[in-house]
Amino acid sequence: MRVRGYVRKDGTYVAPHYRSAPDGNFWNNWSTRGNVNPYTGKPGTRTQPGPSGTRIPSGSPSHTPLPSYPGESNPALSPGATTTAAQNLQSCVDGYSMLCKRELLTPERLRQVQVNDLRRNAQSCLDGYSMLCKRELLTPEQLRQVQANDLRRNLRSCLDGYSMLCKRQWLTPEELRLVEGAERVRAGGAP
Repeated sequence: MRVRGYVRKDGTYVAPHYRSAPDGNFWNNWSTRGNVNPYTGKPGTRTQPGPSGTRIPSGSPSHTPLPSYPGESNPALSPGATTTAAQNLQSCVDGYSMLCKRELLTPERLRQVQVNDLRRNAQSCLDGYSMLCKRELLTPEQLRQVQANDLRRNLRSCLDGYSMLCKRQWLTPEELRLVEGAERVRAGGAP
């Protein structure tokens, strides 16, 4: 997760940086041995948690200043400077296409971004976000899963009385009987 630059109570400026999301799990941190900071490539070295409330010093793997492209200055040091490599990579990986400059990615990073794009598209399709879903990018198995989810969502919409969302032509004869029974119950009749 990105942390904006800030000034501590003692007046010390902390530059913008990336850190792993806090979740209380010592083993789920870039500074822990066996993990690697994705922005710097530095392997973690810590083997045990520090005392409660221990702060990780600036520059450690869990407190990584944003690197800059060659010839660029760090935005923390010069306001208005251009996007850093880490910021651009994060924008691309997170799917912020308006902020992502793919031409600045290495071939390996571009493949990583493309894999994430496909994964995000499949999830959008599975979740029913039709405006974000590009079905032509799905594998045959993903398409089958998406179609099954669409049918389940449609049945739920029909059963719950959302007539604007219900596509009766998608229902099986048994599902249609269930929907008609639910409609009778909502109208105050017997199922």
